[in-house]
Amino acid sequence: MRETVVPLPETLYFHSMVARLDEDPTLDPNSFVRYFTSNPPLPTRTRFVGLMAPGFVSAETVEKLRHTEGIREAFDRVKELDVIVTSAGGHWGHGRGCSRLYELYSGGNHTETLQYLEANNCVGNLMWCPLGRGGPIRIKKGTRAMTLVELEALPGLIKAGKSVTLVLGLCATCGQPKTDLLKAVLNLPKHLISDLVVDSISARTVVKN
Repeated sequence: MRETVVPLPETLYFHSMVARLDEDPTLDPNSFVRYFTSNPPLPTRTRFVGLMAPGFVSAETVEKLRHTEGIREAFDRVKELDVIVTSAGGHWGHGRGCSRLYELYSGGNHTETLQYLEANNCVGNLMWCPLGRGGPIRIKKGTRAMTLVELEALPGLIKAGKSVTLVLGLCATCGQPKTDLLKAVLNLPKHLISDLVVDSISARTVVKN
């Protein structure tokens, strides 16, 4: 953005897609803002719309928080989104630190929810929401991540002309490709993404299989 010769909008708005899920500030999804406030300055103004809510709450609490003052405003502005950029967590259940969401479920009193996810063939998570081979797994009971957009809403946003970009690389912990998750995303009848940025190893693995 600092080097582009393409005219940029006068102001760019960046929306947090998920609330903070970890005590480590370096893993805070909102920490991305530092890339847009460091020097040299961007050739355009930037504004930020945060999701000021707890990150891991009960499904019942999610509905209440969405209508709470100070949080409701973020959800009201979903219609302003033009581009959604997300990563994804794979290697569900490997037990080696590959999936942070799996760790959150397996490390607390969430046995029933974890069993529900595994019964629905969970392969990982997209935007901190569980994804199975057959599509998004909606948690109606139990604990879940606080997200700005549900996975089920992504096909409608794409149909409305929005861009949903998945940036998927090798696992930062074990270095292996997230093959099962990538296959699930690409084989869904209703597409959850419109664009994909993926490493060559993952791409070749999926094509071969």
